[in-house]
Amino acid sequence: MKKVDFNLKIITPLFMGGASKQPELRTQSFNGVIRYWFRLLGGTKELENKLFGTAGSTSQKGMVKIQIEENNFKPQKFEKYFNDKGYVIQGNGINYIGFSLDQRFKNEKNENKEQREFIVQDQYQDFKITFHFHPFLKEDEIKVFLSSFWCSLYLGNFGSRSRRGFGSIISTNNPNFNEILKDFKLKFVIDEDVGQWYKKQLEYIKTVYEWKPFENTPSVFHNLNIYIVDFSKNVKEWVDDVQKGRNGRYLIKEWKKGNKWQELDFMGFLLAAFRSYYKPDYDNVKGLLLGRKQNFKVERMIFGLPLNFYFSSIKKTKEFSSVRRPSPLIFKIVQFNNKNYGLFLTFIPNSSHQFNFLEENKIIDYNVEHPDFTALENFIKSLEKFKIIRKVL
Repeated sequence: MKKVDFNLKIITPLFMGGASKQPELRTQSFNGVIRYWFRLLGGTKELENKLFGTAGSTSQKGMVKIQIEENNFKPQKFEKYFNDKGYVIQGNGINYIGFSLDQRFKNEKNENKEQREFIVQDQYQDFKITFHFHPFLKEDEIKVFLSSFWCSLYLGNFGSRSRRGFGSIISTNNPNFNEILKDFKLKFVIDEDVGQWYKKQLEYIKTVYEWKPFENTPSVFHNLNIYIVDFSKNVKEWVDDVQKGRNGRYLIKEWKKGNKWQELDFMGFLLAAFRSYYKPDYDNVKGLLLGRKQNFKVERMIFGLPLNFYFSSIKKTKEFSSVRRPSPLIFKIVQFNNKNYGLFLTFIPNSSHQFNFLEENKIIDYNVEHPDFTALENFIKSLEKFKIIRKVL
């Protein structure tokens, strides 16, 4: 049986576990994420079932066995940042994107408020993953699987809050593929300018297989955009520009930097400041709670559902929780020459390939229409305008 080994490094907190949520590296979770990226690449349903298996009355195992050999790690509770009075710091990016991982609003022990545990990565936790390929798999099919795995590492993340950059994992070795494959040149370690490296690897993956996008599903080769974040930028002018006409007691205007995960913290702040008291959503949802009946869109929904609003002025909450949908915006942290780089990845429909954020028959709430991609596009355009990000793909 052919096999290949990867040495992997966890570089942002990984919240992966079973039903009890106890931290563990699970082969099922890796299989699921790799399968997801196989679909976004555009492999056939037949090959998907062959590689990853099927469920139901005709269930069968996939032809790739995953084995994980982990180093010892100590679970650690995720903690928000609190001020001197013990309250959650507004304007901290980690607090914003990790809101559900530590559900406390005050720095005190509370058995009713969940604090998720994660796999410690302060020293960049390493582990090994091995893929064993069934003898019946063809070389081209193995290449497809490894290309999907590359995407799971460098376009996605693993575990809870993966869309917001938690569970970022990279490879620290380029296996000797010649032992199992002929002429497979995909690189799993960044060895040049990050933007150029991404372009070259995705161009190569495009040649590995005759990819065809799934109907109404985002496509890596038709809808993906990649942007590198410049962490050196002073964002005050950007904040003033995107928040024109907004006001509110808790308006997020300044980055309250923490002492961990700086890149993720900064990216979280950017999204928090852009969404804070976002118009017209703020006025529309408040109007709904005050009894206005007009139809409207909640543009912020494009960043993911469910979505909650709280209006301190009227002391009312509105939850949009009947539908779940992941965000077409992904945070990614990678490393090159011992330096961390932050990436924003977006999937936007276009004339080349269309897809909907929500299925047409999904009902969000009374009088609430499906969102379009306007808010996401405006977020990216605003960051480009102030050169906080640059497009590489």
